[in-house]
Amino acid sequence: MKLNYFLRGLGTGILFCAIILFMANLTDRNKNVSEEYIREEAKKLGMVEEVKEDDLSKILDQDSQANKSDVAKKEDTQQENSEEKVSTEAKTEKTTEAVRETTEEKTTEEKTTEKATETKKKEEEKKETNKQVTITIKSGMYSNVVAQMLKEKGVIDDVNKFDNYLNKHGYANRIVVGTYKIKIGASYAEIAKIIVGEK
Repeated sequence: MKLNYFLRGLGTGILFCAIILFMANLTDRNKNVSEEYIREEAKKLGMVEEVKEDDLSKILDQDSQANKSDVAKKEDTQQENSEEKVSTEAKTEKTTEAVRETTEEKTTEEKTTEKATETKKKEEEKKETNKQVTITIKSGMYSNVVAQMLKEKGVIDDVNKFDNYLNKHGYANRIVVGTYKIKIGASYAEIAKIIVGEK
């Protein structure tokens, strides 16, 4: 029995495949395959058609005429560009001369202003270097607290660097209680000597 089912299935499969192949063959025959159709499909796929000598000479003539017209256009464009350059250069020269004149006037004014500014800065620097700050060190203050106080008064820039300097050179344990006048801009060594009582 099993063999009967197998043979029936095999026969049905072969018959079904034959019908499908027959129908596929019919649809291909219905297509009108002409030389024109083949060329269009080949062009779509990027294939190049063989060119005859007569056609080739026509194409070359067309290309040479196109090149000649391109060269003529380029020459016209270059001539226009050179004329524009000449007029632009003339305008640029006039503008440059005007700018030079105004710049010369400004530079004399700027020089005067710069000299005045420099003298003001020098005077301010002299005042700042002569300026002194008064600090009071109380009993129980550690070196980092003193450094923070000096930073707040504008004597030093960095609390940690000054505190490290005091510890490294042995000034941290020798700070003396009292009131001190310290110049702004003094070095770490000068400040340390003042707050430990050395002169």
